[in-house]
Amino acid sequence: MEFVENAKELLETLKMFHKITRSNNYLEEMNFNEIFVCSILINMENEGYEDAKIQVKDLSEKLKISRPALNAIINKLEDKNFVERVRIKGDRKSVYVKLTEKSYQIYYHEQEKMVGLMNNIVSKMGIEDTVKFIELLNKFYNIIKMEVK
Repeated sequence: MEFVENAKELLETLKMFHKITRSNNYLEEMNFNEIFVCSILINMENEGYEDAKIQVKDLSEKLKISRPALNAIINKLEDKNFVERVRIKGDRKSVYVKLTEKSYQIYYHEQEKMVGLMNNIVSKMGIEDTVKFIELLNKFYNIIKMEVK
């Protein structure tokens, strides 16, 4: 099967995005995926959850990624002592994830850098192009979601 016009270029562009977001050159101690995991846990805490922890299966649903992919992210965060896995007595099957004290300072530092990066991108693209880009990304996401069911 051959690529239709622009499909191959789209694939190459997506590969470039994937490659640049996987590199740790910009962020110092967390990558984008690790930041997203921590942000969900911090948001839960900000929403009033006293002991912000979430089951791995629920976290994978919120992030819309597979459990094996999420476990790889959690393993890296755990190796860095940013999260810990918690089991509750009487519920041996369920595994919960919770932030460690160390993770907060690192997360806020990395998040600040990410916000700065996004602000710079918006400044350089302009508001109008940024809004169009967001609309196109959402359209792209919805098409992919329908195609890979």
